[in-house]
Amino acid sequence: MAAPAFTWTIPTVERELSTGCVTVVHWRLSATDGTNTATAYSTVSLPPKAPTDPTFVAYSSLTEAEAIQWVRGALGADQVTAYQDSLTAQLSALANPTEGAGVPW
Repeated sequence: MAAPAFTWTIPTVERELSTGCVTVVHWRLSATDGTNTATAYSTVSLPPKAPTDPTFVAYSSLTEAEAIQWVRGALGADQVTAYQDSLTAQLSALANPTEGAGVPW
């Protein structure tokens, strides 16, 4: 099996309408070996920030790359590695199945 390629995407974010403060980021991590794909999906909650905070990024200015950085930072390196390892194992199971289902006719 080829080394998997991992792709982070952000399908949506939740925010406070009055301030534009992003409070929850929904994320997806996909892995592919060129034939099979495995995916993890979850959310991270972010601590609220005031617009006067120097690290505040308003919803209207947010990029997907920034949101991915927030997710990876909130998860931490060990959890990111655990998700990648899990997806790699899923790809291996898809490429080398040990069980099947169906009927013989």
